[in-house]
Amino acid sequence: MRLLALLSLYLIACASLAQAALRNGPMLAHLEMREAQIWVQAEVASVVRVNYTATGSQTSHWSHPVETNASKGHTALVYLDKIEPGTRYDYRVELNGELVGPSASFATLDNYYERRPAPDFKFAVGGAHYAVEDGFEPPYRTLGGGYDIFSTIAGMEPAFMLWVGNTAHLRPADWSSQSGYLKRYAKARAVPQLGPLLQSIPHYATWGDSDYS
Repeated sequence: MRLLALLSLYLIACASLAQAALRNGPMLAHLEMREAQIWVQAEVASVVRVNYTATGSQTSHWSHPVETNASKGHTALVYLDKIEPGTRYDYRVELNGELVGPSASFATLDNYYERRPAPDFKFAVGGAHYAVEDGFEPPYRTLGGGYDIFSTIAGMEPAFMLWVGNTAHLRPADWSSQSGYLKRYAKARAVPQLGPLLQSIPHYATWGDSDYS
């Protein structure tokens, strides 16, 4: 009986860990002077919140909770509405009451309007991101690779990144079903070198033919 009880507790603990798993993200989706949007993808249905604090401050804030579901690949777009211009914030994702994944940071836009000249800035442009996946690649050529470019871009600290098409690069095995779409996009976001870049600057995109074929 005691062994059965211990086994039950172990299974409950494992289930809790599974529920708290972060599949992809966080990604800074959009940034304004007084609001930021954070995108995340959980492994299973989860309640997502983001905790965020101005760097050096003792006061932290929580976003409103967002529930994920399978129809949207367990993704969530979370709004941070207690931020102010010209400030750096540290943030972390919470799934089902448990903080998960890495701590990240971003800097809000400076309120320069009618106060001083507009600041100079630089941004990154990229596209044709192809994540290599075992069992799907042609044997005679390599379609992906060179992912260290994402680390190089992050190190240059651009203001934002513009993806100009083929951000996931769908293949015939993917575009015949919604679940195929979701799996392919999840794979593309999971490239390890991409993580720090997604977390730190806003990302915007146009679509190419391999994003929806």
